Amino acid sequence: MGCNSSLPQDGADLTPFQLLEEDGNETEHIVVMVNGKSGGNKAKAILDLNLESYRLNERTWVWIYNLFDVEGRKTAMEQLKQFQDNSKTSPRVVACGGDGTVKWVISLLEANDCLKVPVGVIPFGTGNDFSRVCGWGGFTPKPLIGKHMCAFNRTVKNLSLSETHMFDVWKIEILLKNNGKFLTVKDKKEVLCEKETNEKVMVHEMINYFSIGADASIVFEFEKNRKNTQLKNKVEYAKQGTKQLVSAPAKLQKYIGKIQSNETEIDAKLGRKFLVWQNIGSYGGGMDIWAIKKPKNNGLMPQDFGDHKLELMSVMGTQYVPLSKGTGGAGIGKVAQVDNYSVSFKDDWENPVYFQVDGEGIKAYGVREVSISHRYEVKVLVKDGNNIKVSKSL
Repeated sequence: MGCNSSLPQDGADLTPFQLLEEDGNETEHIVVMVNGKSGGNKAKAILDLNLESYRLNERTWVWIYNLFDVEGRKTAMEQLKQFQDNSKTSPRVVACGGDGTVKWVISLLEANDCLKVPVGVIPFGTGNDFSRVCGWGGFTPKPLIGKHMCAFNRTVKNLSLSETHMFDVWKIEILLKNNGKFLTVKDKKEVLCEKETNEKVMVHEMINYFSIGADASIVFEFEKNRKNTQLKNKVEYAKQGTKQLVSAPAKLQKYIGKIQSNETEIDAKLGRKFLVWQNIGSYGGGMDIWAIKKPKNNGLMPQDFGDHKLELMSVMGTQYVPLSKGTGGAGIGKVAQVDNYSVSFKDDWENPVYFQVDGEGIKAYGVREVSISHRYEVKVLVKDGNNIKVSKSL
């Protein structure tokens, strides 16, 4: 299928498994997984094409699935596993949505033993930080579909031609005291996490960044007031940031005891307002607050999302992030660059502690400890010519 046709070509009515049997040549398969609610429902335009599959060119097939369709997700994972294990096929999966959608797709790959399949993205979210560091930009392509699907096919073709690199996925574990509790935001309301509260532990995977303190409280309040467009969300986020500045949040030293790595204490400058652990060189919609471009005398290195190390920064306040203009300047301290961290909390702190994992806000009472460790790695698609520092090109 190309710019001269809007109908699937011959063979599109075959199942993926029949294609494996009937096509003796080496083929590439792009599995597009769509979160139709993302981008104020903009991603739904891909589902509205009403195409299950079509041929992009002589050797490339495109398959489209709705992430909210349980059976569709199951079929997509079975398909990717078959393609992954077949020497004559080269599969790639494309997440259509924001950073949360990318994380969802990666978790599906891990759960279905498909981590050899590289992940790309067509961005529809608010920040789109994953998309930015992989070179695909921070905004939805315009036009998205185009006449005779020319624009969409061009985007898919670029993804099919892109390089692959390794990408780290991290485990965040938050442990509570006996009297502790977790709250998250659901349908714009604070809700108690019953399961996690009973077990006194919450475990998250992290792909972009994790934070404790002032910026996490903004994320939590923002989720209660989220809008239906990217622009309105950016305005709302700025509004919540202004409110938080006026409220003067507590310094980290009020409630954090110490931070360690391999039982060695780290001086994290706890007189500041929040901590950020970054896996990627894009924070809050495109700001590179680590901003180290060459090795430093203190041993700190440029950021690399495939080196099994996580960068820790201590920030004086949320106002310093945009003021740094991505240079990691005044108010942002580079603390450490190691493969694991543990954070202990003071027993006498009775107020809530705010956490943020990849844009998801968490409010917790009675926090005992947080541990951060490397969990696994996945392949990602990086746009050709992208100048973001990455490792282990495959």
